[in-house]
Amino acid sequence: MSGFYSIYHKVDNFLEDPMGNWYSFNRSEASIWLDDRIYNKEIVDYFNESLEREDVVDKEIKKNELDNGFNMILKNHNKSLVIPFKDEKYDKIDRDNIVKSFDEFIKPKYEIRCFMDSLGSDKLIFTILKITEWENLEEKYDKEIVSYFFVPVCEFKEIFNMPTDEVTKISKERENKRDEIFKIIRQNMLRRHFE
Repeated sequence: MSGFYSIYHKVDNFLEDPMGNWYSFNRSEASIWLDDRIYNKEIVDYFNESLEREDVVDKEIKKNELDNGFNMILKNHNKSLVIPFKDEKYDKIDRDNIVKSFDEFIKPKYEIRCFMDSLGSDKLIFTILKITEWENLEEKYDKEIVSYFFVPVCEFKEIFNMPTDEVTKISKERENKRDEIFKIIRQNMLRRHFE
């Protein structure tokens, strides 16, 4: 982990001026990039980099004798969670299962959110913060602003394998809200400037 609290500050800095800080956010440790080239077991490693040391999740891959598949077992402290796979090869459905299962596993302390600007691309960006930190950001910038950019992964049926028409629908909804969202952001920036 390269500094959990710096992740919060990177997200905070981004939300303060999304257009001005978009590039630096995308290049920061707050952005966890996942694409087709990443193996299932590596997703846990990438996510662990955003957790505090005592919260790091161990993983184990075991052969499942019942259906000739494999299971990933997440472990931390006194709890564990089994994620079944159809086979050892990379499967888009399994990526969704890992992301959502990891999110479920690290709750109630943390939450994984999808960076909505990445939706529909070949690389998706995720950010992990403590739930209390997401709440602080929603209080500071408004829940509508935060959720315009960062949506909890539990709200999606599919993430990596999302149908094109659903991605298009979400993109259109975001585009329709864009002017309103950025008007609020500019007003907040002005207000903070004169405080």
